[in-house]
Amino acid sequence: MSNKSRLTITSKMNDPAYAQMNIINARELAKVEALERGHKQWKKQGVNFCIFLILAFINLYRGSKKEPSLFGVEVCSWQDWTSLGIFVVICVCLSIYALKRMQREQWLKINYGKGLASSDVQLEGKNLAKLMVFSFLGGWVSGALGLGGGAIFNPLLLSMGLPPKVASSTGMYMIIFSTGASTITYIINDMLDVSYGLWVGSFCVMGTLIGMYLLNKMMKKLGRQSPLVMLLTFILGISAVAVPYFGLE
Repeated sequence: MSNKSRLTITSKMNDPAYAQMNIINARELAKVEALERGHKQWKKQGVNFCIFLILAFINLYRGSKKEPSLFGVEVCSWQDWTSLGIFVVICVCLSIYALKRMQREQWLKINYGKGLASSDVQLEGKNLAKLMVFSFLGGWVSGALGLGGGAIFNPLLLSMGLPPKVASSTGMYMIIFSTGASTITYIINDMLDVSYGLWVGSFCVMGTLIGMYLLNKMMKKLGRQSPLVMLLTFILGISAVAVPYFGLE
């Protein structure tokens, strides 16, 4: 390190404003670490629930060819396209807010050398572009075709170095909001058999709990997460064959 660099660092450390900012950043990082030890990250969850509620309202406001709008809006009218445009703008603004917040937290972790896991995805450059593009594609597949967005999210997150458990749970979490908004729309329009859904859902919950228990036991015994990767690959392969087959039938 040159003498000039040493003098610059020393002058910064002696600067009261710099020292005060350093204290503020350290406290902010401590709060971030405390929140990440639990599940009460209400500001982050609030962004997702905000989009969830807006999406449900937009679906009811716009209607469709099968179900008319609850507000009398005609398909492809100026009200229809305007509401869609407003929804896109809101999604972009909330996405930028969430991204800036996450980048700030990552900057704090990197700058202070604390709280950053080796598997954390760096939200910049090619990684960021990849996440944005495939998140859009996953949402489109989930909403337009009725498929689980996990078919795109899981392989994407695995390719970016996330542990299989984290990739699987993140992919499931991401599709909750789009499918939940669609469910509310179908219930209000009386297009969903709730009792049948609850009956099927109960078996899904039981299967999920049993599967998680068996997988955790197997991974602890083998000391690796490859069984989960193999299971995800198997399920994605079956989905790739079964969905087009039953769709054509």
